[in-house]
Amino acid sequence: MSSTPEHVAPRYSAPAGVARGAFPGFALLLVASVALLAVFGYLGGGLIYAKLRLDDADGAYNTAVQDQDQDSIAQLINSFKGSSAPANAAAVSSAQFQHDRDVLAKWVTDSESARGQIAVDDQSLADATAGLGQDRWLIPMSVASFDRTSRRIAAERRVLADARPIVTYYVQVGSFFVSLIDIGLDFNSISASVRAGNLSAADYEITKVRADAAKAISFDKAPGLPPEADQVVRLMQVIDGDFSNVLNAGIARNASALNSAINVGRADIARLQAIDTTKLVTKIEAFYAPMIDAYHADVAKARAA
Repeated sequence: MSSTPEHVAPRYSAPAGVARGAFPGFALLLVASVALLAVFGYLGGGLIYAKLRLDDADGAYNTAVQDQDQDSIAQLINSFKGSSAPANAAAVSSAQFQHDRDVLAKWVTDSESARGQIAVDDQSLADATAGLGQDRWLIPMSVASFDRTSRRIAAERRVLADARPIVTYYVQVGSFFVSLIDIGLDFNSISASVRAGNLSAADYEITKVRADAAKAISFDKAPGLPPEADQVVRLMQVIDGDFSNVLNAGIARNASALNSAINVGRADIARLQAIDTTKLVTKIEAFYAPMIDAYHADVAKARAA
């Protein structure tokens, strides 16, 4: 047998200062640090997420407020107060009629534009509200800001809800008055053609009254228009028929029929002139006043939210 001792693996002792069980503790510390990083990511990511959502919501809100306050929707809503009553055609020049028509046509166009803008803004605010309601578990430190922004958006949407029917009705009411003025222009053209002896032109303009009266009647049940509105247009249709009878009697050289048609026409014009159009406009203003007041009340609340 050899006397050489067998090779024995060396035994190592733990380094000084390191106690048994320290490595499991280090592993626990590592796990804890990972958990802390997850929490940090939750909070940090949530804050970024919250800021993006709030920025989107604030942008939609500010745009809606700007459209209301700076793009004159409020001014448009207030514009009906002080509107002048439609005058009788015989008392107004064609130039004045045309000026009034241009003003009213723009009013209708502005109302249509406002209605479209309100729809866009309301949808934008609805989307912002939906965004604020998503994944709220990510925003533990931003709940108060989210709630405040949600309240502001809800208040602004009430303003838009007030404004929408007003401008929608304005389109219809304005279209009625535009058609009414067109009838006045037609009557003035008939008178001018008859004075000039141009009977064929007068006959054509009589047919225009029929078309414009039919258009006015299609709008005379617009919200806020009282029964007198339809009465005015119906009388204008009757007077148009009187013009036609006068013209036909004149062409036929039938003196008796001509005098009769003239007398009937004068009586119908007197009936039209007897209608108090000032009261007509007063009734329209009375219909819209509560709606406009509610709009202003909600605007004040929205700006204070």
